[in-house]
Amino acid sequence: MNVGRVCKLNIVIQLLIYVLHIGRYYSENRYMGTFNDPNQMAFFVFMSLITALIISKIRHTNLHVLYHIIAIGLIFLTSSTGMLLGMAVFYAVSAALKLRILAQRSLNVRFILGTTALLMLALLFSSQIDDSLTKLSETSIIARVEQKLGRANGTAVGPTNLQDRGIDRLLIYPEKIIFGAGEGYHSRFDKSYSRNEVHSTLLSILFYYGIVPTLLFLFWCYKNIRALSVNNLAVVLALFVESLTLLNQRQPLFWMIFITLNILYQQELAAKKAIQSDTILTAGQWVNPMESNSLTGISEK
Repeated sequence: MNVGRVCKLNIVIQLLIYVLHIGRYYSENRYMGTFNDPNQMAFFVFMSLITALIISKIRHTNLHVLYHIIAIGLIFLTSSTGMLLGMAVFYAVSAALKLRILAQRSLNVRFILGTTALLMLALLFSSQIDDSLTKLSETSIIARVEQKLGRANGTAVGPTNLQDRGIDRLLIYPEKIIFGAGEGYHSRFDKSYSRNEVHSTLLSILFYYGIVPTLLFLFWCYKNIRALSVNNLAVVLALFVESLTLLNQRQPLFWMIFITLNILYQQELAAKKAIQSDTILTAGQWVNPMESNSLTGISEK
């Protein structure tokens, strides 16, 4: 409960810092609050939100929507494309799971969902949407997304996404993957475009520590999330997607996500076992022996 409260407080404090103009900017359009760079702040805010959400599930309560709104606003201020991608996956999967549940309940709900989809489609082709899209495209986060897409298509000037994140050294120095290159002293990878470290959680672990530690890490992750219900799929997918482009293993909240997911997994597992036990007991209830007319009947029961 206290960890959940602290995670909520984290989000509120970052909002207050922004409102009071205490935080700093990495560049003209990239806010980073009290952190060293915008990606760190975006990760901290989103992981605080996810941790609070998981803890609320463990306690069978709901996380107030206000925390979601604040977190989304703060992450947009950082213009972190990696965290925007993780956030988009989280809310898209969450919405899809809820829509699937609603669609299974009644035909009226299906009708409402279908009508809403048609209205949204009509809005996309309306004349008013052009002005809104123009204003949206001028924001820093959209400009960065367009830049990343341009690099992926090969139309943008400058390094590719793999070069920009330092991932190209896995292709240039594949032999390092076997036993691991070790962290630090990045100038030894002079063929790589970037002189910074590999900005990808799993790929950096693979490059710096080798195959065996990476497999152990993946096995540990699997043990913590192997039997979570479909309702928790959004958290796992969001964490996986954003970890592809951001370096998270030095962040305590990254590991706390797995620990809280494991607690939730143990809780769901215990609930399933309890249901199974109740089913077995119900199916095998004993009948009063005095109701049987023979010793054979009593023995069978």
